[in-house]
Amino acid sequence: MKKKHLLPTLNNKKRYIVFEAVSENKINEADIYETIKNSCHKVLGSLDKAKANIRFLKNRFNKKDRRGIIRVNHRYIDKLRLSLALVTHINDTKVIIKCVGVSGILKKAVSNYL
Repeated sequence: MKKKHLLPTLNNKKRYIVFEAVSENKINEADIYETIKNSCHKVLGSLDKAKANIRFLKNRFNKKDRRGIIRVNHRYIDKLRLSLALVTHINDTKVIIKCVGVSGILKKAVSNYL
C-alpha cells in the first residue's frame, strides 16, 4: 500500500530562532527553556502555542555563550520574539533573552549564529 504525501504547500514551514540569555549569574539550561515555555504560553495561549509548533533543540545549546535554538512555524516568529523579550527573571536572577538571528535552515543557523 502506498503512502500519500502532503503537497508541499500544505507542509508547515519552519524557522530556527537563535537566542542568547544574558544574565549576571549562571543559569541552568533547563530553567531557561522552562521560563521560555511559560512565557510562550502566556503570550500565545494554548491554541496558538499548538499552531506555532515550538520545539527546543536541546542538543544544540551552547553553554559557553548561553545560546540556544528554537524551531517555530514561520507565521509565529514575531510572537515568539515578543515572548522572548518579555522574560525578565529566571529564578530571582535578572536576565535578558535576545534573538540573535533567524534562519530557514538548521545548518546555517548553527554556522552563522552559534
